[in-house]
Amino acid sequence: LSPVCLGSLRRAATGEGLVKIVETTGDDGKPDVYVKLDRNKIETVGVKAVGEFLLKLMVLKSTANVEEAHKMYTDHYCKVYAEFMRYRKVIVARKKPRRLMVQGHTYLDQDGKAQLKTFDSSPAGMIESFVHRCARFMKDGVDTLA
Repeated sequence: LSPVCLGSLRRAATGEGLVKIVETTGDDGKPDVYVKLDRNKIETVGVKAVGEFLLKLMVLKSTANVEEAHKMYTDHYCKVYAEFMRYRKVIVARKKPRRLMVQGHTYLDQDGKAQLKTFDSSPAGMIESFVHRCARFMKDGVDTLA
């Protein structure tokens, strides 16, 4: 999380019940963390909190009060407490590999009808997609355009 996101989450979690950070144990028996948002408080507590933050930020910007802005940023948004370091360890331990977006291809079949060829969201699927798209430019696995 960026410092501002972290600070915003911490302030919302310590505020009037808009956000609650819950530590639990997953189905695999390992620690887990999730963020619970009370949707009923978005329009009241959430809007008020964001409004107050933006007002303070705009006042600091418009008055060019660099000292106060720096103090607000370092004291409120960059400070990482032990509690959040504990959450981070749990989140990093549960991190899943980034998903690959492998785009499908359209082509005309032997009857001239449009068909969609899809591929797995994996490195192998990405290679298969490339080979399918570029097969007409290759002869025996060698690029003929080079």
